[in-house]
Amino acid sequence: MMKIKQWGFIGLASVMMLAGCSSGKEVGPKLTEDGKKIVVIGTPGSTRFLEEAEKKFETKHPDIDIQIKKYGPEEKKNDGGGMATGQVMTRDEYDQFISRLNTEVLSGKGPDIMDTSGLSLGVYANKGAVIDLHEMMKKDNAFKTSDYFEGLWKATEINGGLYALPTRYFVNTMMVNTKRLEQANVKLDDAKWTWNDFFDIADKIKKSSSDEVYALGTNGPKGELLYSIVEADYERYVQHDKKTANFDSDEFRQMMQHVKGLYDKGFITNYDGGIDSMDKLMFVQNTYITPDMLAAFSYTPGWKSVLPPTAAGTSTGLPFQPMGSYSINAKSGMKDEAWQFLKFMVSPEMQQSPELGGIPMLKELVNTKFEEIKKQVADGTSKMAIQINDPKDFARHVDEMKSMLDNTGKPSAMDPKISTIISDEFKTFMDGSKSADEVSKLIQNRVTTYLNE
Repeated sequence: MMKIKQWGFIGLASVMMLAGCSSGKEVGPKLTEDGKKIVVIGTPGSTRFLEEAEKKFETKHPDIDIQIKKYGPEEKKNDGGGMATGQVMTRDEYDQFISRLNTEVLSGKGPDIMDTSGLSLGVYANKGAVIDLHEMMKKDNAFKTSDYFEGLWKATEINGGLYALPTRYFVNTMMVNTKRLEQANVKLDDAKWTWNDFFDIADKIKKSSSDEVYALGTNGPKGELLYSIVEADYERYVQHDKKTANFDSDEFRQMMQHVKGLYDKGFITNYDGGIDSMDKLMFVQNTYITPDMLAAFSYTPGWKSVLPPTAAGTSTGLPFQPMGSYSINAKSGMKDEAWQFLKFMVSPEMQQSPELGGIPMLKELVNTKFEEIKKQVADGTSKMAIQINDPKDFARHVDEMKSMLDNTGKPSAMDPKISTIISDEFKTFMDGSKSADEVSKLIQNRVTTYLNE
């Protein structure tokens, strides 16, 4: 098993003064001294995948000069002198990136393409700062949307418009120990179960077990379960468009008390991803970043992948994290050229790149990888780090994973600033220094203040 937490950023109202963004004229074409069309990409920090795409695209389009403009701090160097990949920016550094980018967008001088992986895309879209990529797709007869996981795009739409194109994604899953469910005589319908059901099931399984058992295994900090609860129903707790929040509620206080209760009763334990320790667990949560990992490490005999619970018991599908998302500036004079570059990043050539760093958007690549893994397991040539005794059962599992990818739910979207606020205040409830009522009101006030800055 593998657990990876990605700290995405969603800069919001505190640095989003986009009131006048839809005004002003489109910037005309920019040319190099030798007449090449310039397409500028604004990003907090470059990646090897982006730089590889730049070089290969320019080879295919010698009349276009892709220029990567880095708004973040200078990249740190690794021991070999190369660029450190996956560099983590501080909150202040990321806020500076957002502020600089917004200043340029407001003035009509922003980059043609913007890395909006963690920005408040809804604000950009509502203010007309970025274009609807559906329109570019419709005009491009060579682009077949059916080649891709269209459900991922659908899930990231804003009022029916696609304002950012993810180049890859991660998948979040929850797994349940079916043996423990059977011992406790518990039926779990993951299409409509709630967080209250989760807590009830944890109690029932604990009471029915004579051995050591934990409700949840996690390698994250205390309170991570509370983040999962908020994130699963994010729009229920935070309304960015209205600049309102719903943390000062009996429902949220009850959730805090439930989570604290699991820790107080010793129902949550540290889990390093090892299969040997799984028998002591009821549920595990994991994030997978490649098709191989999704197929292999989500498979454990006696365990089943389930959709996570929600507050209302209305599952929206498999949670995922869109990664490497790019938007086209509405004021760009190079929209067609910008689209050609976005299209190239999701082309078979680039989607197969070892530098992709996620699950490809192209269905054929993922399905081919799944079939390869099934064949390798069946003929005994698999080099995966897990032992599979029943190839047919594994093949059935892989097919289930494939079906789940076609039924994706809402993307992970919690603003890290709000996550930090929840973490800061929830600690004081966990250590008993403040009551649930005090903490919920503090979170409500801090989040509301943040949204209205």
